[in-house]
Amino acid sequence: MALLIRNASVVATMDESQGDLFDQDILIDGPLIAAVGQTLRVHGVEEVIDGRGKLVLPGFINTHHHMFQIFTRDVSQHLAATDLYDWLRKMYRVWHAIDSEMVYVSAMVALGLLAKTGCTLVSDNHYLFPDIADRNLIDMQIQAAKEIGIRFHPTRGSVSPSDVPRPLAPRNVTQSDDEILEDYDRLVARYHDPSDFSMVRIGLGVKGFENIEVKEVKRIYG
Repeated sequence: MALLIRNASVVATMDESQGDLFDQDILIDGPLIAAVGQTLRVHGVEEVIDGRGKLVLPGFINTHHHMFQIFTRDVSQHLAATDLYDWLRKMYRVWHAIDSEMVYVSAMVALGLLAKTGCTLVSDNHYLFPDIADRNLIDMQIQAAKEIGIRFHPTRGSVSPSDVPRPLAPRNVTQSDDEILEDYDRLVARYHDPSDFSMVRIGLGVKGFENIEVKEVKRIYG
């Protein structure tokens, strides 16, 4: 779909060498900004937006999130916490029972809020995989991102048994190194798209998994 923004009052390039541009047209062809200039002559445009009096910004990038936590942000345990560790202890009592539906709904809410505020690329670090839940939880986040139409770079995090002093994290949310590496392999093989304009790329969120070697990362990504 081709979109033309006509006569944008200010275009913030976020490029020090170009600075801000004034009274510009912007031609967007699918995922590509095809042209920027004054009084562009274009044909076959499906939609024209009047940019007079408006500021045009690049899409924002969210570089770190734990979207599943949105599901519990207003529960009483969350509001009553006195510090970070008290909050974690209280919240793990809830998080240890999350399932795929909770993860999906949380992702829909989080990604929808971010899209509404101008964010076009989101990176989420999901590290909680209770043994009572379907382990394909990041798959549910990817599904939500596809439905919303936002670019998504999830990172597959983890909690190993030695990561957090007990009783902070319950045992049922921890995974062995082999389990973590196996799921890294699965996610990269199924979803990682390194091509231009890719909508999904998989990162390795090595939270609490510091012994992973460089050769393992190279093997996973081929």
